[in-house]
Amino acid sequence: MCMSTTSMNSDEIAAFHRHMDNPSSPMLSGIEELRLQILEKTAAYLKESGVHSIALYGSDHYARPLLRQPWVRFGINVACVINTEEIQVSTLGGIQLVGTHSTDLPASIQAIVLVSPDQSQSLIQRVRQQYQSQNVQIVQLYGNHDADYQRDATIHRLKETTDLSAQDVEWLLENRGERHDASLDMLPPARTELHLRRYELASDLIASNKFNTVADLACGTGYGVELLASLDVQKYSGVDIDLETIEFAQRRHSKENVEFHCASATNTSIDTDTVDLIASFETIEHIEETEELLAEFHRVLKPQAMLVVSTPNKMGPTPYHVHDFSLDSFVRALSTRFEIIEIIGQLPLDTIYDRTLPPGMWRVDPDSVNADAIGPENRKPDYLIAITRARS
Repeated sequence: MCMSTTSMNSDEIAAFHRHMDNPSSPMLSGIEELRLQILEKTAAYLKESGVHSIALYGSDHYARPLLRQPWVRFGINVACVINTEEIQVSTLGGIQLVGTHSTDLPASIQAIVLVSPDQSQSLIQRVRQQYQSQNVQIVQLYGNHDADYQRDATIHRLKETTDLSAQDVEWLLENRGERHDASLDMLPPARTELHLRRYELASDLIASNKFNTVADLACGTGYGVELLASLDVQKYSGVDIDLETIEFAQRRHSKENVEFHCASATNTSIDTDTVDLIASFETIEHIEETEELLAEFHRVLKPQAMLVVSTPNKMGPTPYHVHDFSLDSFVRALSTRFEIIEIIGQLPLDTIYDRTLPPGMWRVDPDSVNADAIGPENRKPDYLIAITRARS
């Protein structure tokens, strides 16, 4: 992302970096310790058993918070969700969604994890009988406790559990305030999911609209590729102003349909009228020239194509932000070139406020004049996400 520095004194900057080195995990605070421990042990057991691909079985309400954590930290992929409730979509957060009537699951699946509260023996037996031809384990669930994300422990964990070079590990940890990789176990689950769920939202839009070309502008380390380019996308373009970041993205996240290049989000070098959807998360607050940024987004999008963009919601100054948007100023800025389809509030929580959105998200009234009380239970969203369409 483009980085600019506001006027902060040395004590404020030091306090900010202390916070980034010791991020909190608000998503975990309300979950009982027993459940956390059991989920962690379940993931560890599956890894020790050689399982690297699973299906989640149960209501999408219970499955959605568990699409990636703790599995990603143990190298386990959720290949699909077997949904026990009727819902008229084919994907959940970019992951294949199938009904309980289907026995045609991805061949890679080695275990089915039951995620709904009903863990009765009759249910387990029924699931075993239904999928016995696939020779998969049936695993009962519950758990996850916060790991040690101090700098030294995180460096050790990444060196031991990934194929990253020592240089890449050191670079990631040095820059994780703005250059983290949410596909890695380097931040607590709450912050990891906060970022990934924005990409889940964008991936659902790609799937429902059958988009073919996607651009991730200010893509950072490129981890958004794992969701945005995993569907039937013909071309993904990742753009970031920082050359080291783009080089990391090329090393770690390159795919056949993926192209990364170094450029400013205000001058991307992407051809005019060629992109179906732009995702640009936590970018607009970094760039002084808001109108130039939005003009570039509008230029590269096809007529009536979509932009999904996020920003902190009046969270105060940081060393990197030049704008501090409220709901009103965010909507006004975007409305100069884009039609607002929806505004979504986001908190780093597992709470499902709307079954059609990732956890921690809800739809906001863009005409609301009170940005401090626009969410469930009058909670102010930490972040605002706009789904928009380019004006003709």
